[in-house]
Amino acid sequence: MDINQLEDDSGSVGGINLERVLSDWTEAITNLYKNYSKLSAYIHKTSDQNGHSEKRAIYIGQCPTSHLVKLVSSMQVALEDLLNDISHPPNS
Repeated sequence: MDINQLEDDSGSVGGINLERVLSDWTEAITNLYKNYSKLSAYIHKTSDQNGHSEKRAIYIGQCPTSHLVKLVSSMQVALEDLLNDISHPPNS
């Protein structure tokens, strides 16, 4: 069944406002990217300040650096997956 057949005059499908869903999804991805960029830059800045030798920071604030690096890596994978989803939408 074609989704356009289910859409009513308000742009809703089954009571779900598609424009609102897209707007919320876009805002969430934008926030994820902003937080990823900030955290990544902060980790690099902190690493550069402490040098790349044995003096490298084990903690940044109260967080182990390794945990923050894993978080940034996970965020990057999620962003790549989202970009792939946008670039290659499922067949209707």
